Amino acid sequence: MGGCGLSTRLVHVVEMERTVCIYLLCLLLVAPTLLEAWGSDDKVLLEKVTAITLEKGKMTTGRRVSPIPQLTCVGGSTSCYGYQPSVVQCTNSGLDDHNNVQWECKADMDNEYRFGRIEVVCEGYDYPDDPYILKGSCGLKYELDLTGSTSQKTMTFTEVVVVLIIIGIVVCCIIQACRSSARTRHTSSYGGGGYYVGHGGGGGWRSSSSSSSGSRTTSGFGGTSRR
Repeated sequence: MGGCGLSTRLVHVVEMERTVCIYLLCLLLVAPTLLEAWGSDDKVLLEKVTAITLEKGKMTTGRRVSPIPQLTCVGGSTSCYGYQPSVVQCTNSGLDDHNNVQWECKADMDNEYRFGRIEVVCEGYDYPDDPYILKGSCGLKYELDLTGSTSQKTMTFTEVVVVLIIIGIVVCCIIQACRSSARTRHTSSYGGGGYYVGHGGGGGWRSSSSSSSGSRTTSGFGGTSRR
């Protein structure tokens, strides 16, 4: 009888140890998921992001890779010189046929500028193609084009130099003509006033006043890339 009782107790002990081992094994299996759930405040499903607001001069967040500027001009007919938008807001337009999130990005710009190609770049949370991204890691790469629809034209440096040279030549010719006129004034029935220069000589290349320029909200459309 004593031996049977001992055997029964040993069986119970073995069963308890087996149960504990099973529980520990299950805990080990679910531990990564639990830890991820507890520490995933900086993780979000990309397709659930409805909108992002990006500012010039600010950086994105970074976890696996280095942060990037929130707004980066990468080309276009302006070659990224001069004007660039200070704030851009992009809204999620849904998925395309490749399950790539599409964006519509808007900014207030001067009338002579518009978006060219755009691309929202986000950091995949665990790997580049991860459907989850790091919060705050998205930036915008965009091209900036001239609309060509404005009467106000921004002159290039070369154009300004050419205009100044032409004006210099004209002024020199006028001065020379005035000197020649002064030398022959005693034989001339009119004075040097015939060579009077009007005030509008240089007006063709000056920028018009700021009041004639306007601004509007312009949109660009593009997809998403991961890094």
